[in-house]
Amino acid sequence: MLYKKYRTVFRFTFLLIVSGCVYETPLPGETQTIIFLGHTYQKRDRMDRRLEKVNYKKYDQIWLGGDMCSETTEEYSTLKYLDNHFRLGDPRTHWAVGNHDVRNGNTNWITEYTGRDLFYASSDQGLTVLVLNTNFEDPDCGLLEAQYNLMTTVLDTLQTSSHLVVLTHHCIWGDAVAGQDMWMTANGNKPFWRSLCTEGSEFMPDILPRLKAVQARGVQVICLAGDFGQRVKAFEYRSAEGIWFLGSGLNKGLSNEIDPDDQAMILTFDPVQKSLEWEFVAVTELASR
Repeated sequence: MLYKKYRTVFRFTFLLIVSGCVYETPLPGETQTIIFLGHTYQKRDRMDRRLEKVNYKKYDQIWLGGDMCSETTEEYSTLKYLDNHFRLGDPRTHWAVGNHDVRNGNTNWITEYTGRDLFYASSDQGLTVLVLNTNFEDPDCGLLEAQYNLMTTVLDTLQTSSHLVVLTHHCIWGDAVAGQDMWMTANGNKPFWRSLCTEGSEFMPDILPRLKAVQARGVQVICLAGDFGQRVKAFEYRSAEGIWFLGSGLNKGLSNEIDPDDQAMILTFDPVQKSLEWEFVAVTELASR
């Protein structure tokens, strides 16, 4: 697959046709409601059954934090199942893939349904979302370099957006959180993640200074990870520079047991007031909201 330096999605229409359905898009300036879900799998080809009852059409954007099913790319039908719920080809649906999403290969099925690479940038009315694939390893040096070029291009030039959301599956920013043992917090703390195959390219020495520079330029930076839920259901931390580090997820494995404390996030973006607010919501409440 050919990976471009980055791909930015702008919305020009007020109706979007996805998989044969028509979805209304918010008018410019309208407040948008966003749902974020992470670590949702319950079975090899199914997510938590409570999430199947949620009406996702009422959300203007859907952000997915990865590990949607236990073996997301084992069967092609699993992608169709997820698409039926999350309209994967909608440019307002953002998916940061997890290890359970890609470990069976067949990642071309994901890109086929989404119409995008596994890492990209999207900007709409001042809200920029940078979606990263944190599953690349050293043998994927070319892909890491392409993703790095995307990151540095966005982070080094972003000025006009009011918010930047860095969407990942793994918690690659755990060492930036003071006073919290992220090994006992996130499902998959990954401070050893590299943005390149070379030494010194970890999040702390290489990416965090760039995020601080974006924050200093007046853009609110938010790092949001979906690999949570097995230890802590909802997490938020604000650094001294004002950067937010957030996470939420479900405590699921191959068990059919339901954890009533599982959390999702509902975010509200107001492009006029340039505000992005969020709340953690029990998964058991989503279907009735």
